[in-house]
Amino acid sequence: MSLVRWNPLEELDRLRREMDRSFARLWGDSFDQRELAPVSRGWWPAVDLVETEDEMILTADLPGIDPKAVRIEVRKDSVVLEGRVEQSREESDERYWLQERRMQSFHRTISLPAETDPDQAKASYKDGILRVTMPKVQPTPKGRILTLGD
Repeated sequence: MSLVRWNPLEELDRLRREMDRSFARLWGDSFDQRELAPVSRGWWPAVDLVETEDEMILTADLPGIDPKAVRIEVRKDSVVLEGRVEQSREESDERYWLQERRMQSFHRTISLPAETDPDQAKASYKDGILRVTMPKVQPTPKGRILTLGD
């Protein structure tokens, strides 16, 4: 008898395969695990954050999302993006009819490396790209150096 090294990732993969088989038995051929993958992992927009000398610029990819369904909260040290994705698709033929809907929400908080002024922040949306520009707050000195004898 030989020893076999235990690999926890193999156990997880085995468990996933067993669950897939169980779902397939319940729902038959209509079950497609690829359809569940984005829902189980969640979705949030890809974000780029750039710091210039005077401001922080955040861009987020929001293709196909109604800008009215997006909420942006700018704080002095972070930006919160929230929204809802609602998409539908219809196909029909003489003997075939299909209608699918995808409704999903996202919530993402991005920490900022510099303090910003939320009251001066501006947002724009064009061609599926959200751009938030936030002026940086100029740091105030934490102390003062005194000289004697002048």
